[in-house]
Amino acid sequence: MGSRQKDYVMVTAVEDWEQAYQIQQMLQDHEIPATIKEHQGLGDQPSWAVMVPEEYLDEAHVIVESESSYQDPYQWDEEDQQIDGFEDLFDQ
Repeated sequence: MGSRQKDYVMVTAVEDWEQAYQIQQMLQDHEIPATIKEHQGLGDQPSWAVMVPEEYLDEAHVIVESESSYQDPYQWDEEDQQIDGFEDLFDQ
């Protein structure tokens, strides 16, 4: 990618490659070219940078922020609350 890669800027960095891939796919679904690059995170843990061409940066930020607000890992739905197999013990 050579000089083309230099025109790419980081939208976000995440610790999990799968999450980076999902963000890349989400941006591509919105017709924003995106790529993933290994990025040195805090400490010894590498992270993954999701990169887009600079002219798409503002639009990409809006998409990532709006989509991530719906995917809060601390929000549980009814299925998530019943993962331990003990849900029937308290219904008796």
